[in-house]
Amino acid sequence: MNTKYALAINTSASSRRRLLPAAICALLAIGISAPTFAGTLSFKASKIYPLGPAAVGIDVADINNDGKQDVIGADKVNGSLSILFGKGDGTFARRINYPETAFSLNNPDIRFLKIIAKDVSPLFPGVEVNVLTNGQISQLNLIQRPQDPPQGILVGFDGTTSGDLVDFAVEDFNHDGIFDEASASSQGFFEVDLRGKNHQFGLNSKHIYDGGQVSVKSMLTGDINLDSHIDIITLDRQAAQMNVSLGKRDGSYPTKTAYRAPIGIDDATIADLNKDGKPDVIMTSAQHNGGGISLFLGNGKGGFKTPKEFAAKSASQRPSHLAISDLNADGNMDVVVSFLDNTVGSRFSGSNELGVFLGNGDGTFQPNTNLIVGNLPDTSTEPGQIVIKDVNQDGKPDVLVATVSGVAVLLNTNTL
Repeated sequence: MNTKYALAINTSASSRRRLLPAAICALLAIGISAPTFAGTLSFKASKIYPLGPAAVGIDVADINNDGKQDVIGADKVNGSLSILFGKGDGTFARRINYPETAFSLNNPDIRFLKIIAKDVSPLFPGVEVNVLTNGQISQLNLIQRPQDPPQGILVGFDGTTSGDLVDFAVEDFNHDGIFDEASASSQGFFEVDLRGKNHQFGLNSKHIYDGGQVSVKSMLTGDINLDSHIDIITLDRQAAQMNVSLGKRDGSYPTKTAYRAPIGIDDATIADLNKDGKPDVIMTSAQHNGGGISLFLGNGKGGFKTPKEFAAKSASQRPSHLAISDLNADGNMDVVVSFLDNTVGSRFSGSNELGVFLGNGDGTFQPNTNLIVGNLPDTSTEPGQIVIKDVNQDGKPDVLVATVSGVAVLLNTNTL
């Protein structure tokens, strides 16, 4: 017998509070599972796919052009780049490895810190994977072929001339339709390298700008003053400073404005977190007893208000890497962070949890809820990158994070 069940619920808030628990009980009584409503956080237990002894950088892209998301990961021990091919259902199959020699890097202490994968050049029809190592950026082009493993072609190196590289970005900085590259130096500079019409970097393509004082930790790119040009923000960990350089149409950055920032900055990103149409900056820091996240609300003209601070619930966990998305389908942006564990003497080790700060849509966040993901990188590196992307094609954002054992995949099971 085919029986349909209909449930009418009054839409007023007070009525929902009274009737919703009873409605769920009624569904359970007739054998129907209770739904996961918008505003709740629901993920499957994480599954870890090996990427090497210690994966520290990951990204997600359709590498072999089959319409399914693949995972690109870098291992700091073997100095190799690996690709896990997605099946389109949130699981991953074949893995291929590109050894350290594929990047012509003969550094025995190579540690991959960040990966950006973008389809940047029509001369090489595929995804260009930019990998940041200790002081160098490697660019490997992966030709897309649905039936075969991608072929790797080394297309060049680039980097700043002062200090080690700490971060980089791939954007079209001068509006010529060609992706360029920017990199930040540990010595307080950032460099913008503009590709020519042949999609290669020329002798006069490098332009160096003042990006901080002495300890730049990371770099952000985005249009923060809403003039359609790419702006660059560098975060100075030692000076506790956020440096804003507004971009011009030609890809130049003539001025810099500094803002006092929290201590111990680790990672940051740009997004509108209070729904006013103006880009804001959210970052992880050690500002509190343990750490938390800090939010700079933007004014849409390139300026920012004094940051709001949101401490992690446990003083033993300091947020490190972060990523943002609307995880619970309530229309508000949420923040996912990986943790450093403050309890291991004077050093920091990786925690086996991710923290989720659910957003209220007004520039405030609820106390973090933690998700178990397995062991993250130990004291020899920081916890790995977090990527949020729909990897099982159900329209919901899933969470992927680099761990000691590989990439941990947490599938979003929110039903609304």
